[in-house]
Amino acid sequence: MLTKFQTMIYIAVMLIVTTLVCAEKQNLGSNNFIEGIISSNAVQSTPNSFVELDFSVVDGESWDAKDQPNNIVTNCINGDTITGFETSNIIIETVGRSYFSEAIIYFSDSNQGDDNSIKFRVGAGNHSSGSMSFSTSSILDITDTGNVDVVSLSDSKFYIQLYEETDDSPNTIDARYISGSLKVWGVNLEMTANCPYVAAAIEADLALEYTSNANDILPTNEIINFDITINNLSNILATNVVLENIISENLQFTSLTCSDDVNIVVTEEAHSISLGEIAANTSIQCAMKAHARGFGEIINSVNIISDNDPDISNNSITLIVRGSPQSVPVNNLYALIILLLLIITSFIYTPLMTKVKS
Repeated sequence: MLTKFQTMIYIAVMLIVTTLVCAEKQNLGSNNFIEGIISSNAVQSTPNSFVELDFSVVDGESWDAKDQPNNIVTNCINGDTITGFETSNIIIETVGRSYFSEAIIYFSDSNQGDDNSIKFRVGAGNHSSGSMSFSTSSILDITDTGNVDVVSLSDSKFYIQLYEETDDSPNTIDARYISGSLKVWGVNLEMTANCPYVAAAIEADLALEYTSNANDILPTNEIINFDITINNLSNILATNVVLENIISENLQFTSLTCSDDVNIVVTEEAHSISLGEIAANTSIQCAMKAHARGFGEIINSVNIISDNDPDISNNSITLIVRGSPQSVPVNNLYALIILLLLIITSFIYTPLMTKVKS
């Protein structure tokens, strides 16, 4: 049985503890799913694509406060504009006293600054801990909340950072996204090859087309045009694309230009050409010019490689063109004439000798 004095001490201690906890957790997390830059002049873009992040493949780990070194920062999305979000059965498991509403998925351009970014809160308004599934009934449009869409810079890259609005336990995980999917809607969006939240390794599929305007015997110094097309047949961005170009010894290289602004006039530079990235379902066209300069077949080969195109069955083509005819050197011309005369004479002389003997 507590005395009156003991009871008063107990109540005081509880009040102090409660006050300290409340002070530490004064930021319980917003009730808003989307937070960014508010503007009355926000222009609504019409989405035409989405990228789906699947947390059943790899957990999304929410560690510390924004921009701390433990946080996951990744370039999962490329494109023009992020316009909205849609969640489907995303299960969040909090750790310790962390709340669902404190876990943030932060989207920004490649500068990763707050001037062009959006905070998306899967568990908005839920100031409790534990394990819970979250879904939206529709697409949450950024401009519907008065915020501005996230627009990429000239590199067309977006970055994602997972962090805690209130970091209850520094240097440890505060929450995990363990399953479900997040669709990020926008304009011309595509998944990158290095995004961890995909069901399987993302593979592009590059295919070559290689033709020439020469299809017959060529006179020496004739200009030959070669057309090369690199097609990305997949819905995935092809990364670190390199065109390998083997030029016949019977050709004198002149130039090679590509639709991505590649312009080469030096032979040594034309053997291996970096094309960077090729967007999903797009192509790069290259045109090469050369002069026929020697007798024999002209055998040219092209090969395309990429960091995320493991199927090389359609990545190489060899082209064979009939080369210049062999010319007879002038100093051997007389010998050839004498040889022909001897052959003709032998045909005439042999019948005459036969008649004389008879």
